[in-house]
Amino acid sequence: MNRKEEKQLHSRTTEEWSLLVERYFEATLSDDEERELRLFLASDSSSSPIFDEAKAVIGYIATVKARKQQGNTRKRNSIIGQIARYSAAAAIMGAIIAGIRYNSSTADICVAYIDGKRYTDRATVLAQMHKAMAHVSSNTSQYNIQEQLSDIFGTLNDNSKDIEIRK
Repeated sequence: MNRKEEKQLHSRTTEEWSLLVERYFEATLSDDEERELRLFLASDSSSSPIFDEAKAVIGYIATVKARKQQGNTRKRNSIIGQIARYSAAAAIMGAIIAGIRYNSSTADICVAYIDGKRYTDRATVLAQMHKAMAHVSSNTSQYNIQEQLSDIFGTLNDNSKDIEIRK
């Protein structure tokens, strides 16, 4: 606190400070008057009990403002931290995808399982595929819709003879 501020603190009477406190609660103080009142309440000159309420309120407001500023800083830091984490995750995912694309070959890979054994020879796999396709197409040309329906629903009638009803 400089000398000018010290003179202002001592130049007012207790009644004048009381009036400033009342005006503070009415929200009619100018910024300079409010600053002077805060300085007065922080000094030893305001040891009177009539200023205790004003000290409590102004102290509480100052504490809330300080915590709010700390919260904003923490929130800003947490947002920056989240951005950094998401950026790192995106970079790692990009590296993994690039590695997979780089390492994967463009050649077709043929795989067939015949009787539980794995075959990767292209000629063997294609031959097995053509054989299976020929078998499927030859079986369907023999069936007409009537035969297919009788096969589906005929099994129910054939099996019904084997079922005994016991009472």
